[in-house]
Parts: sequence; C-alpha cells; structure tokens
Amino acid sequence: MKKKLFIVFDGPEGGGKSTIIEKLRKYLQGQGYRVFTTKEPGGGDPVCVDIRKILLDPKHKGGFNKKTELFLFCGDRAQHIEEVVKPVLEDLNVYENTIVLCDRFEAVMYAYQYFTRGACTLDEFRLLNNYATGGLKPDFTFILDIDHKIGKMRNTKNGKKDRFEIEDPDFHNKAREGFKEYCRTELFPGTWMIVDASKNIEEVFEVIRDKFDELLRVRKAS
Repeated sequence: MKKKLFIVFDGPEGGGKSTIIEKLRKYLQGQGYRVFTTKEPGGGDPVCVDIRKILLDPKHKGGFNKKTELFLFCGDRAQHIEEVVKPVLEDLNVYENTIVLCDRFEAVMYAYQYFTRGACTLDEFRLLNNYATGGLKPDFTFILDIDHKIGKMRNTKNGKKDRFEIEDPDFHNKAREGFKEYCRTELFPGTWMIVDASKNIEEVFEVIRDKFDELLRVRKAS
C-alpha cells in the first residue's frame, strides 16, 4: 500500500498560501483524492488553537522572549502532529489516496526563530524540531516566495494583522532568505520547490498544480 502524502506550503507573509491550499484541495478532490487541510500554529486541535491565539496576538508585539516564542511553536507542533496529522497518516481505515495539505510547518521555525530571531542554534533547531515532530518530514515542501512590500500590500487588503505580519521590514526580508536557506540545508533534493508568489494567484496555482501532477504521476509509477 502506498503511503499517504504530507505536503507543506510555507514562505513569507502575503504569499497566498491559504488561497492556494483551498484551490488545490478542490482540484485534488475533483481527481478523486481524499484531502485533509490543516495549519500551524493552531490546526485542528483546541490546544493548538489556544497556542495560536497567544502567538499571533498583536498586543504581544515586543513582549515575547524569543525562547518563549520558540517553545510555543514547538509545543504547537508536537500537539498538532500527534493529535491531528499522524492519526490521518497512520490510520489504516483512511484510504491510501489521502493527501494532507499543511499551511506552515518546520520551515517557518527555521526562518523566524533560528535564522531571524537567533533564538536557537542550528543544532538546537534540529533537535527541538525533530523531538516535536517525532521525525516526521514532509513528502514535499512548496515555498511561496514573495517580496515583503508586495506581501504587505496584499495583507493590507485583508483587515486585521497578526503579530508577525506587523513585524518590521528587516525581519521579513531576513526571514525570506531564511526560507530559501532552509530548503538548501534541511531538505533533500527533489523534495522542495520555491515558487514566485508575486504573480497573480492563478499563475501561481498553475505552477503548483503542474508540479503536483508530476509528483502524483511519479508516485503512481513507483
């Protein structure tokens, strides 16, 4: 039996991850796949929801010790993987043509807490993340890459901003480079793709859909 797929979408703020995930969910369901969508922080579990509220609340801007922030992300990830993701991936009663689409995963902790904040060393990032995930790795990661100015303009249209969206430009510019370095240093070749998310959403979706079709063809042939 082929294993189910765990696919992650990550990248700078304003890249359109949630929109792409929703479009891909509909597309894949139309192809006969069973699709679960989730997110970090806050996906599919009441404990995660409460952690998300604390992490993203704008009133805490400037009030977080960087290590506190790091461990809250780790706590959310541990809860999310054990209570939401693994039950789907490991449930023998859930069909093998199941795909989990996750909005953010370990890449954001690398980019934000390690690369930009300096809350941990690289070895500490790897140790903490591996402990939180139980060693689970995505089958494929899409990084939706976008310049902060463009992402900010998009988010401005969406109303209230969370604590990370209102960070200063230096934070976002450095984090953008962190996402790229994460792919180069933490993922195996052929398991990631950096997508230009500055294009209109339909063009971005077409690129991701085509890559996804390729991944599924390879999977069926294996």
